[in-house]
Amino acid sequence: MNKYNKLMFWILLAGLILFTVAFGMPFLAHINSSKVLTLAGCELAGFDKQASCPEGANFAARFIPLNHWMSLFLAPMMFIKQFWDILLAWISLIAYFGYNAIKRRQSITR
Repeated sequence: MNKYNKLMFWILLAGLILFTVAFGMPFLAHINSSKVLTLAGCELAGFDKQASCPEGANFAARFIPLNHWMSLFLAPMMFIKQFWDILLAWISLIAYFGYNAIKRRQSITR
């Protein structure tokens, strides 16, 4: 079980870092959110309008503010505003598996 906890810890940590870099960096957030919205079938944003998505593309609604031209400058703030609940759950899972890996390692060495 200790190997499983360590593996899950590292996979979740790497995923969090990649997700944060992909959607939290100013120019990368705009490019990647455009790709996600295009894959969801949404009409992309212009200078004076936001993107609009068809019915059933509810997951894409979180990416709409990252596609706006202001996200070129405010991407980290918009990223946290849109994904705070997912980030919180993700960090909680990382802490859980990290704690279990450390706890099990300490109980094996005693």
